Amino acid sequence: MSPILDKKLIAFSGVARVGKNSFANSLQETLKDFAPNLKVQQFSFAESLRQELFHFINDNFNIDVFTEDEEEKAIIRPILIAYGNAKRAQTNNQYWIEKLHKRIERSDCDIAIITDLRYAENEKDELGWFKEQNGKLFHIKRFTKSKNGKSYKKAPNEFEKQNDPKLEAAAFKKFEIPIVDDKDEFFKIIKDECESLVGLFL
Repeated sequence: MSPILDKKLIAFSGVARVGKNSFANSLQETLKDFAPNLKVQQFSFAESLRQELFHFINDNFNIDVFTEDEEEKAIIRPILIAYGNAKRAQTNNQYWIEKLHKRIERSDCDIAIITDLRYAENEKDELGWFKEQNGKLFHIKRFTKSKNGKSYKKAPNEFEKQNDPKLEAAAFKKFEIPIVDDKDEFFKIIKDECESLVGLFL
């Protein structure tokens, strides 16, 4: 695949539930505030996966594959992971990368924000592809404070334990965001961080 030269690519990494989508939403809104004519669009590797399994999961489990309900997500997550990994194994990890690459190429956006960069198992994996696009990777960690220092949110599964340290090491910028009970406080924290990034893209 040839590099996508007519767009700037951004990606977020981090273990599950650290706020990658929230960060992406905030950055998109912030960029539009500062540059209203800039076309910013979000993408994810998981979008094609969910589309391919939409009818199967709906017909067999009566669950919308794009559900935000945590209990429903827990039910269908093993199916999504198994199918996603099977397609990766069948294509030397290229299946979902090629799908995403084509979607970004067809878009008329100026900036493409990828919300779920997760794999760095070999040089041709998601991270390797992203490096070839000259994209900027932002890695997110969440923590709680205690008398012993910071305690970071842990990876919930083996593949994240293996991949997340590689993604963090490759990141252009790393964010450490406290875990707070107040959602408004959380959104203010990430908005402030996003405003500090605007100059990179204008």
